[in-house]
Amino acid sequence: MKVLFLLAAFLGAAAAFTPSKPMRTVAMRKAAVAPKMSLKSDMAKSIAVASTVAAPLVAGATEGTNEILGIDTLIIPLLGFPVLVAVNLLFNDWAQTQDNDEFFDGLGPPPK
Repeated sequence: MKVLFLLAAFLGAAAAFTPSKPMRTVAMRKAAVAPKMSLKSDMAKSIAVASTVAAPLVAGATEGTNEILGIDTLIIPLLGFPVLVAVNLLFNDWAQTQDNDEFFDGLGPPPK
């Protein structure tokens, strides 16, 4: 039974690589279009592609050097962590003083 299953799997895999019939395509003629001068859209596309490509390079720039995101000195995290904790404490204190009333309670029901 196992041999028949393996034979069927082998034949099924081999059948996946058989050439298919070529599709008949009809060439369509395009009408001549005046060229567009669109430097802005081309520049926007280029900037979007460049930023997408460059983003992972920042983290991978120090690969293999045992540096986390290129930080090779301990002073940056030692100064940064207390600043983040202080900002968090200040925000938490401010958030506790805010009223918890729902802003949209004063509005009527939406029109139907």
